[in-house]
Amino acid sequence: MKQVVKFSNLIAAILGALAIVFLAITPGMKLNVPLETEGFSGLQAIFGYSETIMGHSVEVLAPNWVGIIAFVLLAVGVIAGVIGMVIGNKMANLVSAVVLLAGGILLFLVPTIANGEHETFKLSTWLIISGIIAILGGLFGCFGIFVKSKK
Repeated sequence: MKQVVKFSNLIAAILGALAIVFLAITPGMKLNVPLETEGFSGLQAIFGYSETIMGHSVEVLAPNWVGIIAFVLLAVGVIAGVIGMVIGNKMANLVSAVVLLAGGILLFLVPTIANGEHETFKLSTWLIISGIIAILGGLFGCFGIFVKSKK
């Protein structure tokens, strides 16, 4: 138990980094139509996506402000978790836990905000997994703050 409490902020930072990696390499959301199977990666869903068709750039997805906030919160949570682990600062650990929880919750809202006039999107499995992993990272950070280790 003592070792888990000692390394809980490192575990939280690793889980936050894993959530960011999953956003980068896995499908994050799909169009909500029965025939469409191609999805957009989490980073495409967050930062927008455009294709070049016949020499012209066409915006397929607009940047998603909720997704950008969630991504920044995840990055801050990872950095604060590492800083809190190295320095041993409880405030950095608290910041890490809170922003990882908030970023994980906001990831579930990315497809809702991306819905347009003519298309609707749904969560992909990997975006759900990224959100759950980020929330677990935040809970591990809370565990390290609020649970006293026996000496």
